[in-house]
Order: sequence, then C-alpha cells, then structure tokens
Amino acid sequence: MLKDLVDEIFKMIVSQNYLDSIDAIPHSDSFYKKVESNLGIDQKSYNKVMSILKESHKILTIEISKADEEHDLERIEGYVDADISTVKRLKEHFQRVLVDMYEEEYNQRLPVHQVIRELFPKMNRISKTPLGYIANKAIMLDEFEKLIEKEYTEYNEDWKAKKLEELLLRHESTFVVGKSKLEAPSNKKPEMKKEYERAVDSKKYNDFSKYSLNKVLQIYGVEFFFRINLRKYNFDYITELIERRKIDRKSDLKLLKEMIHKMKNNYKRDPKLTNYEKQIRKLDRTVSRFINLN
Repeated sequence: MLKDLVDEIFKMIVSQNYLDSIDAIPHSDSFYKKVESNLGIDQKSYNKVMSILKESHKILTIEISKADEEHDLERIEGYVDADISTVKRLKEHFQRVLVDMYEEEYNQRLPVHQVIRELFPKMNRISKTPLGYIANKAIMLDEFEKLIEKEYTEYNEDWKAKKLEELLLRHESTFVVGKSKLEAPSNKKPEMKKEYERAVDSKKYNDFSKYSLNKVLQIYGVEFFFRINLRKYNFDYITELIERRKIDRKSDLKLLKEMIHKMKNNYKRDPKLTNYEKQIRKLDRTVSRFINLN
C-alpha cells in the first residue's frame, strides 16, 4: 500500500533527523539512493511519496542548492520532520556548529545571532561552501520554528493526520510502484502484494556477508547495517560488536536506540520478536550503557 511507503520513508527521515551530527538533515540526492537501496522503489514512486509528505505538512524542506539546467544538475532539498521539538533541537544543533565553524574560519567567537547577521549579506557568495550550507540550515530552521508556532493549526498532529489520510485516499488507486499498479480496494479482499523490497531481501544483501564489518559500514552505512541485523534477529551479534567497541560512535548508538524503540512497538506485527525478548533487553541495556560512557 501507498501508506506503507509513506510511513517507512517518513521514519527514515525522522531517524536521520535524530542524529547528533551535521548529517542530521537528509539531502534529496543521497537520500533517494538510500531509499532505493532499502525499499527498492523507483524515482517516480519516491517523488510521489515526498510530495505527499510535504503537502500533508509531515516534513519541511530546505533548498540546499538550486537546479542548474546548464550543467544538468537538479535542485537538492533537505528534509526535516515538521515537529516543533525536532525543529528546535536541530536548530540548536546547527547554530552551535555554525558558531564553531565561524570561529574556526574568522578566529572570532560571536553569539549565533551576530554570526548570522555577519554572514547574511554574504550568503550568495558563500552558499556553496561548508560554512554557507550550515548557515543556510541554521537560518531556515529558525524560520521553520517561527512558521510552526505561527501556523500551529496546520502543523499539529490532528491536522497532519487528516490531511495525510485525504491525500492517501486521493492517490492510492492510481499509485504505481515500479511496473506494478496497486489495485484499488474491492469487495473481495485481495491477497497482500509486496509493494517494495525490504532491506533484508534486497540484492545488496546477497553480498552482505562477503565483506568485513568496516567495509560493510563504509559501503552501506550504519543504518542499513542495523536494519539488516535487527530484521534478521541478530541481537546478540550487535550487542557483541558494541561491547567490543566495533561500533561506538554516540550518534550511531543513539540511532540504534531509536530503532530498538520502534521495533519494540512492532511486536504485534512481528510475533517472532517475543522469542527474543531477553536478547532485545540485553541489547537495549548495552546501548544505553555505552551511550553514557561516551
């Protein structure tokens, strides 16, 4: 169903927004490759899902770079969960990064609002520099916070849920994933079809075990690695890697913590998880302990 794709892609955005790093805002170019790898959907399906997420105010978008037809470059957007707490947290994070980067470049430490005041007239000139990218995000996140507070009636969860349901009903019967058209509901309950390829079934997984851990993380990224092993119930294996400090970045552990929390809420959809409650609890405790150690 279209709803499954919308939910899955939205969760991927939220998970990345949760990172405590400058990569906390997904960029449309690299994010699509990640979605394609994990879910196996084409560009057209992806564009439709992103359009629905934007129109339902589930996400807000930042222009990272403009389209350049002369050089055949498409517009790149950044995606942010349109939740006031997420926006505030990201704003504070990117403002701290901006202050640090400004100090490093200009040998002067200023309050964030003064840094923005100094940089704003130069934005066209520095827009494609690392400092410009961070400044743009810090400025836009501040604007998003004001927008959500001002237009709260269109950014509360009830409004978003109703708008999302309306959009899903409008597009469900005509939505196409790859070459397969999803059928509209009928009186006869159809057999559930697989709209997208789960990460554990993707072609990339076939070669997953051929590489060393470092190579796997380098090629596929830590989130894909966690997703694969959680879905394969390899809880003891992940626990061992953390205890041996093979995976020890605080941002990675926080991401895993969030994924475990979501997995726990999925017990009803995956009854097999009840067979691994002991291992899951141990993994959860281990992650918490090593987050505090960092």
